[in-house]
Amino acid sequence: MASVRSNTPCSPAAPRWRRAVFGCVAATTLLVGVAAQATTVRRSKHFQLVCEMRDDLFADDAMAVLDQVWALAERHFQPTAKAGTKKLAVRVYSDRRRYAAAAVRHRMPWYAKFQGFADGRTLTAHVMMVDAAWWTEAGMDPGNRQTLAHEAAHLMVMLCTQSRGSFLPKWVAEGFPMWVEGEVMRAGGWAKSRVADPIEGLRVQQARALVAAGTFPKVAAMLRDDWGKLTELDKYHPIRMLWILLAERHEAAHRALLETLRDTTASAALPAIFASRLKSALGEDAWQKLDAELLAFVAAREVAPYPAPAPLPVDVVGKPGDAQFVPGSPAVRWQGSSTAKSYSISATLTMQPGGMPQSDLVFGRIANQWLRVSLVAGAGVYLMGRREAPGKPGPWQVLAAVRGVDQIVTGKPISVKLWGRGQTVTCSIDSKKVLEQELKDWRIQGKWGVGGPRGSVASWVRPVLR
Repeated sequence: MASVRSNTPCSPAAPRWRRAVFGCVAATTLLVGVAAQATTVRRSKHFQLVCEMRDDLFADDAMAVLDQVWALAERHFQPTAKAGTKKLAVRVYSDRRRYAAAAVRHRMPWYAKFQGFADGRTLTAHVMMVDAAWWTEAGMDPGNRQTLAHEAAHLMVMLCTQSRGSFLPKWVAEGFPMWVEGEVMRAGGWAKSRVADPIEGLRVQQARALVAAGTFPKVAAMLRDDWGKLTELDKYHPIRMLWILLAERHEAAHRALLETLRDTTASAALPAIFASRLKSALGEDAWQKLDAELLAFVAAREVAPYPAPAPLPVDVVGKPGDAQFVPGSPAVRWQGSSTAKSYSISATLTMQPGGMPQSDLVFGRIANQWLRVSLVAGAGVYLMGRREAPGKPGPWQVLAAVRGVDQIVTGKPISVKLWGRGQTVTCSIDSKKVLEQELKDWRIQGKWGVGGPRGSVASWVRPVLR
């Protein structure tokens, strides 16, 4: 779906002092010291999305998630007829203070410690990205993608259903969005199946931990909102497993829940109504066996391994700084604005023994490409390039390679310098030119940074752009 793009500086809206003194004090405290934030904006037919990070790929990924949620809701709730020409507003935060301030402004301060909330009065969703400045080379990571889908699903309930989300029992209010998460991941091509989704696998393991601890609730207890001593977050795991079980093995019951969610008006009787519809749709025999079936389902569920992270960029706004990499934090640390037509980048690199003997200087980063010089001790210098579409990165290509570069060693500092002139890239180590290559079909100007892959132990000191 086509969308309108814009990048604008944006200050947090002043709080509307509509609440008691506590709300005023809290909002004031949260907004102190929160500077103006650059944003990336997308507008589609149904959504206005504001991302608090200047990155087109991240914003495109986020809009793709929202469009998948809308398409799913269209099959069940007909949101287009309900919304008319109104666009639903979604804001993605990179700063916990801004997100918390928004929760207070919307009179929902209890959500400040969580990752997202949706406001039915304003039909807006607010999502805090975990490690928002970090994202994989393929775009948004699975966890943040599912959080965004979850809050957008809450918006669909608030927009389209007779209850507008009021008086829903927790197992329905949160179960539907959790079911949507997995459907969106499959529909968007981000996971082949629920079983292949590493986030779903993590949730299965969390549910198993509750079973092992003896705190996994009975279905009847879930239906009457009796959670024992479970924490707020722990409640999500049995709810998720119940909804997945119903969707995969009891389609009639699952369909009945969606119809009840769509058509039943808000009232204090809703918890009893949903429980009754579920029992009726399952039938007495299946209802009596549901607890045992759910526990067996959790125990037997195949779990996909969580993949090792790819290099993860960290946006650094302002003055470039040093970057330290250890085996558990593969990353590219971005160093501010894009390069000019002609430029040089210099830094001191030290790769420590015992880790993966590779470090990278990344440059020419624009919306559809990556370029990098990979320095590999004992191997050489590699000029690498990769083209990509939103969420669909292509393979890395070796554009040039110089092997047997003696200066690249571990255990001592080396001086690295890269020049960009027109379409030609030149790299030197300890003042000796080791690589020069013309790149006719690549743009060598763009965002730049320094980094290391998983397993590297290295430091870049004083990276400077001239």
